[in-house]
Amino acid sequence: MVRVAILGVALAILVGCGDGRDPRAPVTGRVTVGGEPINEGYVVFYPLDGRRQAMGAIGEGGVYSLTTYEAGDGAFLGKHRVVIDAEHMVDPGPASLEEEIEATFAVETQLERLAPVKYADPGTSPLEAEVTAGGNQLDFDIGE
Repeated sequence: MVRVAILGVALAILVGCGDGRDPRAPVTGRVTVGGEPINEGYVVFYPLDGRRQAMGAIGEGGVYSLTTYEAGDGAFLGKHRVVIDAEHMVDPGPASLEEEIEATFAVETQLERLAPVKYADPGTSPLEAEVTAGGNQLDFDIGE
């Protein structure tokens, strides 16, 4: 284990500060539906040129930050198709034992979409964004 750590440090020194990957830029923003923040879900940026996508969890207040390789490193520069997938489990409330067992096998019926389903798929999402060098604040209000 120590040898692996030493090898990793040696490689980092030999390679230098750059990670050898295409340039990325930080991307943060806020996701709302009809002006109200979504507090859970994911934002995914798919580069139109087919490179690796960047993803970020949507947190309190609808805030997200994208990651491609390491936390917060952002997305590749260029144009992206944007996907917003937001749903949460619905608490059906108190139930009989039989209802709880049935609900366990019907997970899909316990999910409530927080954003229209068309935004959850890169093939149907109409959202696009361009990531430029430097910081990018990209907010999305996707309507109802």
